[in-house]
Amino acid sequence: MLRPDAIVIGAGAIGAAVAHQLTKRGLSVQVLEADGVASGATGAAEGLVGSVAKRKSGPVTDIVVKSFAMFPDLVEELGGSIQFCRRPGLMAVQDESHVDLLKRFAEKRRREGLRIEWLDRNDALEAEPLLSPRIVGALITPDQGTVNPINLAFAYLRAARKNGAEITIPARVTELKRRGNTITEFFTTAGTYTAGIVINAAGAAAEQVAALCGSRLEIIPKRAQMIVSEAIPGGTLRNTIYAGANVVAGLDPISLEFEDMPADETLRHAELQNPWQLSSFTQTVNGNVLFCGGFGFVGPTRKADPVTIATMMLIITEVIPSFASLRILRGWAGLEPCTPSNLPAIGFAPGLSNFVVAAGHGNAGVMMSPFTGQMVSDAIFQSEIAASGTLVCLYQ
Repeated sequence: MLRPDAIVIGAGAIGAAVAHQLTKRGLSVQVLEADGVASGATGAAEGLVGSVAKRKSGPVTDIVVKSFAMFPDLVEELGGSIQFCRRPGLMAVQDESHVDLLKRFAEKRRREGLRIEWLDRNDALEAEPLLSPRIVGALITPDQGTVNPINLAFAYLRAARKNGAEITIPARVTELKRRGNTITEFFTTAGTYTAGIVINAAGAAAEQVAALCGSRLEIIPKRAQMIVSEAIPGGTLRNTIYAGANVVAGLDPISLEFEDMPADETLRHAELQNPWQLSSFTQTVNGNVLFCGGFGFVGPTRKADPVTIATMMLIITEVIPSFASLRILRGWAGLEPCTPSNLPAIGFAPGLSNFVVAAGHGNAGVMMSPFTGQMVSDAIFQSEIAASGTLVCLYQ
């Protein structure tokens, strides 16, 4: 029976970041992954970091901002393969009726300490000359960037392996034995383990893993769809672009906050009917343009919807007309692991002394991974997250 200090379930950005942080503090770590490194939400991600355009105020935004501040050091630590670069976020606004709402939203976020500014039409076109001249303005957030999400997960794991971590793929968890408040044995398709601590970072499968030891965790998979274009000259797109109408669709005009996930399944499916299926797009360091959108609570499927992707492509040309000539190489879909509160579940599971959850990050797992890894490491070494300054807990 193998006896590492810690077992991390999942080799996406979150699990890999946790493994990296734990090995830095001297623990022996076993990473178990059912399918492959970055095979879930990480592998389907756009790779935005520092993005606060559609984040709730409070813990979620806090983790995003703190994680973004860690990326320059991660480049030194993990190497340039993660392809981190700074690129502002620019929310293009095409409807005059949205201007007042977004200005109030920006003012609220500035009071909370974020850098976000309103640009009138001329300033917006100067910041991003490719935008349609029909825009009425834009919001810009300078403290933002991009990474290569798959490279990031592999880089975390390479660093963890240098510090002694073992990584086993494929290894699917089949049973967890529990005695009182402690996980005592850990059965997988690759062998049997026992460990001082178990970290559930299984993404969309985290609910099923938690259920194996009688712990409650609700994860609702939300499909996001991506399309990628041919490479165009680097720097053609100066900013990461957000579709303002898509942002407004989820923004409460009174609280100026983004609403929690609808409890009613019908309302969840209604998101598919949102005509603004385009959410955001950015240019990679290789020159390709990645477009993200087509969200919907459609069950555990990774199948892309060609109708939705076609809608996204039409909207792209409304935002940047010159992109009508872009050749699209392929499209795909991934499952974002969401919780009902849209807060990630990070911390010790109630009633268990050695079972830690790091799951439910939605579409922000890549961008939250640095500080999430640190929070989990602090939680394990100090039995609390207070030292990190942030406590995020689904269990209410």
